[in-house]
Amino acid sequence: MGLANRQVSMGKEKALRRSIAYNEAIQRIYDLQTFGMKLGLTNIRRLLSRLGNPQENFSVILVAGTNGKGVVSASLASILRESGYKVGLFTSPHLVRFTERIRVDGHEIPQKDLVKESDRIWRELELMQSGDSSSTVPVTFFEFSTALACQHFAGTGVEVAVFEVGMGGRLDATNALDPVLSVITSVDFDHEKHLGRTLEEIAREKAGIFREGVPGVALDGPPEVLDSLRRVAGRVGAPLTIVDDQAQLHRDGRTFDLSWYGTGLWGLRTPLPGRHQVQNSSLAAVAGLELRDLGFRISSEAIRRGLLRTRWPGRFELLGRNPQVIMDGAHNPAAITALVDTMRSEGCEEPVIPVVTMLQDKDVNGSMRVLSELGDTIVVTSVNSDRGMDAEELRDIAREHFAHVHAVPDPVQALALGRRLAGRSGTVIVTGSIYLVGHIREAILGPEAP
Repeated sequence: MGLANRQVSMGKEKALRRSIAYNEAIQRIYDLQTFGMKLGLTNIRRLLSRLGNPQENFSVILVAGTNGKGVVSASLASILRESGYKVGLFTSPHLVRFTERIRVDGHEIPQKDLVKESDRIWRELELMQSGDSSSTVPVTFFEFSTALACQHFAGTGVEVAVFEVGMGGRLDATNALDPVLSVITSVDFDHEKHLGRTLEEIAREKAGIFREGVPGVALDGPPEVLDSLRRVAGRVGAPLTIVDDQAQLHRDGRTFDLSWYGTGLWGLRTPLPGRHQVQNSSLAAVAGLELRDLGFRISSEAIRRGLLRTRWPGRFELLGRNPQVIMDGAHNPAAITALVDTMRSEGCEEPVIPVVTMLQDKDVNGSMRVLSELGDTIVVTSVNSDRGMDAEELRDIAREHFAHVHAVPDPVQALALGRRLAGRSGTVIVTGSIYLVGHIREAILGPEAP
């Protein structure tokens, strides 16, 4: 074998070893899902302490809320990048790849870094559990992911990191970090089993990210939500700003002007359609101004560019024509209401055929009721998740709201049927679960699509 061929062969072997190591590392992390969800800060704080508290090496922004927290997190990260900062972004869940959750300046955590850094965490976990009988409860998947993000951000020299809260706020693993700014998006019903049965209770859990002396910014909402947020903020001593819906929208529906306490932000534009995305962008813009008041170098132009360059796949994302195929991860009645309103304002062609699955802990009945405003036909499917519903289960619920219900267990086949039912001039909307959106997005674009 010649030298060149030998080098190629060695390169392939090395790449294969890296791929095997990565797959093993990812599988070990996924195996933590066996232990389910456990709210609380004890284990994550102990783990971060064992790792040398990497989160203390950069400024932290926490973003909680029911709907919109992902896009607000991405928008804030974009604004900070446009301001010249090295920025970390931690979001969940991912669409296709675990590495989407942890980004530095828009780039996913490299596989080799994930392998190396997760090995370090496992070593510390073993030491932690062997030396402390009170730490015998394994960390959860989300706690491990949070620690991995902190370690990666510290190791790559991140200056400021935006962390999307996983669920709630008060007992979420991300709340083990001390923020310089706390942001709360819209608050609505979701995860009631864990967060409470009323909007007041849910808002109180999300307000758990407030800190004494640390400014908070929250999107306007129902009186019981605002009362709860203000009550918690007052109790802990967090100055709270409410961002009401005062954006002046241009005729194109995506460009808007915002005047905020003497600062005029003109010609802001969100790349995402829908009035709710204008509200999310307004919240991110005001959060940027709050950071500027804290001493961050953020100009009005950086806010403008940051919003415009925000990218958030799987949210009213057009992935096909003739018929139109739109992906949106809406998974509760409030988010689906915003989706339906957006489809109307965007003039989506009829017939509209929803291709839907949902998780067991969601308000399926309420979501189906809203979706039925789009027409009388739906395709229900399923995803490979312990929390997912069978297509047959969904079919029984959907029949209460739709005249024509088709149950197709395989998501790709469900999409194919949706396309046939819509015809070349109609619209297919894939929604109800971010897991479904990720599955079909991967089928259309491939596993490496950005």
